[in-house]
Amino acid sequence: MKAKRLTAIALSFALGCGALIACGNDPAPTNGTTVPATPDPGKIVTKPVDNETWVKAWDLGTITDCTLKYSETYVSGNNKTERSNGAVMLDGDKMYAVSSKTASSGEKQEDKFYYEKKGTEYFRYDYADGEWDRWGDESADGKIYNLFTYLPAEAQLLTTGIAGEYDAAASAYVLTQGTSIKYTIKIADEKLRYVKVEVKATDTVTVVMEYNLFNYGSTTVTLPVISSGGGGSVEVNNGLEGEKWRAVFALDGFDSLTYELTETSSGGVPQETTYKVDRNKKILYMITEKSGEVTYEGYSYDDGTEFKYMQRSNGNVQWSTGTHTATFEQFYAQKALGITYFAGVRDKFTYRNGKYVATNTTAEDYPVIIFGSAHYYDVQVNSAEIEINGNMLESIKLDVVVNGHSYVQEYRFYDYNSTQVSVPQIENA
Repeated sequence: MKAKRLTAIALSFALGCGALIACGNDPAPTNGTTVPATPDPGKIVTKPVDNETWVKAWDLGTITDCTLKYSETYVSGNNKTERSNGAVMLDGDKMYAVSSKTASSGEKQEDKFYYEKKGTEYFRYDYADGEWDRWGDESADGKIYNLFTYLPAEAQLLTTGIAGEYDAAASAYVLTQGTSIKYTIKIADEKLRYVKVEVKATDTVTVVMEYNLFNYGSTTVTLPVISSGGGGSVEVNNGLEGEKWRAVFALDGFDSLTYELTETSSGGVPQETTYKVDRNKKILYMITEKSGEVTYEGYSYDDGTEFKYMQRSNGNVQWSTGTHTATFEQFYAQKALGITYFAGVRDKFTYRNGKYVATNTTAEDYPVIIFGSAHYYDVQVNSAEIEINGNMLESIKLDVVVNGHSYVQEYRFYDYNSTQVSVPQIENA
């Protein structure tokens, strides 16, 4: 039964190597933290241990001072290609992590970050645009300080009791599964020191994953110096709060602006809509394109007596005209519901690296405009990112599930107080 339970471990170990990889961040200076060289696992002497010692060695959640280094290498004959590597260093309430991954194209992705724990709060340090930024991470918890987090969940199967057989020649515990999977585990001084997983992926390629744990009790992490000076104890910049946040989304506070919305449903073709708003003239222009073709174009405008519209769709050169029942401000407010909604959900977002981000949350009563009317749904937000420059909204990016359907929405805002719109003259306008 044990052999069947361990079948899935090899794949998960392979996935575990990439747990810290992020996409394309600028390589960052370590500001004093140096990742030490990996000890030679061949020099680690493992002697037979009892079940109690084995279980204790795998209890990584109790470790507060240690370095974990890992790598994933593809081996084919005499050729070895390292695909990823990284390190996690714990020093009490401080943590440093670094990772590197090389794609099959040869492109390298790197990531480096720190964490600092103060009481029940967690602060993350990220490097971007040539400087370190420190922000409070409300989503973080003690798991980021548990080295077991950086191993796959299936490694839990190795923690409950001795796995494999002791091999004196290898000075390790070895577990083989058929002819395709081999595990090598070393424990020394009652500490887990080395885990090696070899998976025969094809007849000619073997994937080798190695985890080295060392410097128990002697790992040192030095927090980076924040660009504003002072180091790790500087005040945290939490971004805009309260009225300042809400004012950003009060678009009626600007005389004019332009914003673009790109919407993509799962498996669908992106639809791009541009809005030009001139509140002084009470004109709103809207044009929608899909696959390079204009599917809708319209003006809504106040001529001094009535709030009218002129519109055409699907390549039709003729305009149709009519009168709105709403006022200009009511109509504009309806169109902007998907934007102004965010004024009331600051608590959903965390400020980091100059952006406001949210992941895996719910947007209650989110407005969705269908055929000109607002419908409200509890929307699953996979991710959301908002950029603000001063007191002006620059962009919103959303990956959401609405009523069972997946959508990606991207807003871009510009030409505040400088957008100009004029209604073209037509005979029946």
